[in-house]
Amino acid sequence: MGAIHSRTLEAGVVTKRSADVSTGVRNVEMGDFSTALSAKYRTNLPVEACRPNCDPGRKVRIEGSVQAYGGTARFSLEPIGHTGLSLDVGYGYATTVRPFGLIPIDVSIAGGDRWLDTVSADVRGTFGSRFGRLDLSGGVRHERNGTSSTTFTARAGWSYRIDVPVSYRSDLGRLEGRVLGPDGSPFPDAVVRVDEREFVTDEEGRFTSDVLPVGPATVFVDTTRVPSGMLVAPNPVQDVVLESGEAVEVTFQLVEATGVRGRIAYEDPPTDVGDDVVFGTGRRDVDPLVVGERTIVVRNDERSYRTKSNPDGTFELDRMYPGTYRVEVVEDPALEFFRIEPAVVTVDVEGPEPASVDLRIVPERRTVEVEERPGLSFP
Repeated sequence: MGAIHSRTLEAGVVTKRSADVSTGVRNVEMGDFSTALSAKYRTNLPVEACRPNCDPGRKVRIEGSVQAYGGTARFSLEPIGHTGLSLDVGYGYATTVRPFGLIPIDVSIAGGDRWLDTVSADVRGTFGSRFGRLDLSGGVRHERNGTSSTTFTARAGWSYRIDVPVSYRSDLGRLEGRVLGPDGSPFPDAVVRVDEREFVTDEEGRFTSDVLPVGPATVFVDTTRVPSGMLVAPNPVQDVVLESGEAVEVTFQLVEATGVRGRIAYEDPPTDVGDDVVFGTGRRDVDPLVVGERTIVVRNDERSYRTKSNPDGTFELDRMYPGTYRVEVVEDPALEFFRIEPAVVTVDVEGPEPASVDLRIVPERRTVEVEERPGLSFP
């Protein structure tokens, strides 16, 4: 629970006051269910100098989510706001099935205002015999984001392992590595490539090689064999330097992809001002459109993501690595007479539910000179 009260002084006069009250309950577990709920109330308190024409700008926002049995449902409700009543809902579900006891198929669906936004199915299988090992994988993904698109992928590979005793060579190095699942347990059957060579992790999630040439090498986890909704941390590609007689160790771990969802709102300026005062560009019918096409950067010391806001000021980033990020709007000429509040927002991004960010564009108060010219009259 938190509360914020702020005021702005200009020439010793209070020109703006605002108050925020928020509360939230997160990660409440009830059996197989995990719930979260938050609420926020905001008002721009009118001051004596501009009553009764000031708009208090009251806004109430309620958000919640429920997770159970591999699925997530969320909602966002604004019963009081600048645009009246608004409701945003969404859901997601992921599971693994084995039809007729055959190879596993990872299935996931997600949707929101358009009911069904994304459907994906990924299949993988391994068939071993004394003649070698056959690896098959493929998938289909259908997305609706303005337009519908369907993507198909397929991959087949055959490998055969043979152990041949070799004598020691001083120009060879040894590489040892592991691939772990989200909970830290071994992740078998992951495909790892080292330059032109390919390895498959065993039941312990391990892969090794002692016949690699010394010098720089690139270790890469094949992300097509990673379950949908997962990312490879710290990165799917790692550069190492192999040396003779010394083993080099690398570790990869799968993490659940997450994201950020937010909105840039326009704060209406006061209307009861003198003729020599303007806010923003002074074009009250155009200035609110500045919330669209703004560049938003979400970054920390390791990673950086970038997107643009929609015409209504909303924006969203997905497939992000978990962590603590700074969110800010990039300054550009269109924001010359405006300021962003707050300038930087720090947010913790983790879990399947995107983190929420609220920003405001506030028009700057400016004083203009009004030139009066004498009129001309004719008899």
